Amino acid sequence: MTKPHDGSKTSHRPSPDPTLRARAEEKLRTIEAVESEKLSIEKTRVVLHELRVHQIELEMQNEELRKTQTALEIGRARYFDLYDLAPVGYCTLSAKGIILTANLTAATMLGTTRSALAKSLFSSFIHRDDEDIYYLHLKRLLENNQRQVCELRLLRKDAEPFWALLESIVSRDEDDTPVCRMVISDLTERKLAENKLRESERQLRALAAKLLLAHEEERKKIAVELHDSIGSSLSAIKVGIENARIRDESRSELLDAPLAMTQLAIDEVRNIMAELRPLVLDDFGVITALNWFFRQYRTTYPGVHVEVETCIEEQDIPEALRIVIFRIAQEAFNNIAKYSRAEYVDFRLVRQDGTINLTIEDNGDGFDLDAVLSKIGERQGLGLTSMKERAELSGGSFTIRSVPGTGTTLSVKWPF
Repeated sequence: MTKPHDGSKTSHRPSPDPTLRARAEEKLRTIEAVESEKLSIEKTRVVLHELRVHQIELEMQNEELRKTQTALEIGRARYFDLYDLAPVGYCTLSAKGIILTANLTAATMLGTTRSALAKSLFSSFIHRDDEDIYYLHLKRLLENNQRQVCELRLLRKDAEPFWALLESIVSRDEDDTPVCRMVISDLTERKLAENKLRESERQLRALAAKLLLAHEEERKKIAVELHDSIGSSLSAIKVGIENARIRDESRSELLDAPLAMTQLAIDEVRNIMAELRPLVLDDFGVITALNWFFRQYRTTYPGVHVEVETCIEEQDIPEALRIVIFRIAQEAFNNIAKYSRAEYVDFRLVRQDGTINLTIEDNGDGFDLDAVLSKIGERQGLGLTSMKERAELSGGSFTIRSVPGTGTTLSVKWPF
């Protein structure tokens, strides 16, 4: 009689289904009983057939188990790749901030091992100056049950702290206890790029400030040259013509036209000099220069009432800031004359709360700020770009508020 396969041939296979094994053992007992009763050959063949069927069933089940085991091994490998070898760190924290699980990337980021992370407080890896950020991050997460994001510095064993982005959500573990699922992203490369960008911007701003200063110096040189050469020459010509009129009264009428033309030329040179660089600014300071400018402005635009308030001493204004204040005021008042149709302008230059504050407010037509800013590239920015650049390059903050029909308010603040 053919016997079932012995244990030596099946020991490498997974354990079969207990039910099938019980049925097989029952069949074996039946065969043994049949043998003991000396069954007929036909009955023996039936019993053997049943036994072989069950043997094939066991082999098929073992094959399915092997496939399942292979699938599990593949799943574990994928899990290892996706979780442990992910480019970001994964951590699960308890509600008290204790690390329950962490992947290999998180352990590597923190310069330790997974076993060392287990049961540790995540706060022990937070930079001391950023502990409040982490505390509020965890507190808001557990209170709101909404995704929370923050940037802070993490400590790494035997290395410099590094900037990281924490992204956390609330989940539930097997016991339905709330836990924190956290993703940790290393921001070192991004921070380095940001620092380089800020340094480039700083250098560009410094270069722009130098260019602006060089531009002003060049304007100053031209204005002085006009004053000392052309202005002086024109003044001498005028004096000569006037003396000639006095010496020869019969030719006085013939000299009237040249005298008038000379005076127009002198006035034109003075206007050009004032536009380039008012010498009163360098000789007497910005407050005197502003008062001179407002007198000229009232003469040119008699329909505009200008109210002036200067609650600051000349010596309290840094020398490099004086030309900036004058140019911003000059540009703003020119814009008011060209575009706003204002009847009232309030100018204030005051020292207050550690800052130098410049405010220019008018009751004119106002404008749509977004629409004007969108046209700056078309040179229709009403000088806003020029004023903003001058303010910011000199260390100030520039703001402007305007609504059509309600006027415009321009404000610049410099730290004192």
